[in-house]
Amino acid sequence: MRIADLRAVPISFPVPADKSVRLGIGRSVKRDSVLVRVETDEGHVGWGEAHHGRCPGAVAKLIDTTMRELVLGMDAHDVAGVWARVFKMQLASHGMGAVINESPSPYHAYNGVGKWNAYDITFRAARFQDCKLVEKPVVSMYFNGVKVHSNVVINQVWGGPNSGIDGGNDGG
Repeated sequence: MRIADLRAVPISFPVPADKSVRLGIGRSVKRDSVLVRVETDEGHVGWGEAHHGRCPGAVAKLIDTTMRELVLGMDAHDVAGVWARVFKMQLASHGMGAVINESPSPYHAYNGVGKWNAYDITFRAARFQDCKLVEKPVVSMYFNGVKVHSNVVINQVWGGPNSGIDGGNDGG
């Protein structure tokens, strides 16, 4: 039984004034969630929920695009295998503290949920001469006081209509 489809359903509903609570960032006026629908090639449907971190639309789009492509065709019973693929292909290379597609996430330096996690980043922008790239950008990073990236060369900028170190010109 293989995963045939994965779709996110972002939902939002107002919190009645008498049920609202005051938080550190203000009074809650709505509740957001992202439901995840998984369908197999045999027609079985399962539902789950994704944590949205106050960005339900962005998380839903990530699920409908990137996550969907990662899990389609995988064995629906192989939960550990699905998680391992998502971790390897998305979280480890794009997760907290990663230099996207250059250096993986330094999870060993993570302090954990509910604890302060701090970054100290030194970035040197790309250098151009006569509109041509002569030096690629470089980044170094301390994560919670641990040096996790040292002079990592950034070979391409990812995302947006002008992706690429040179704004999308000459192959980025």
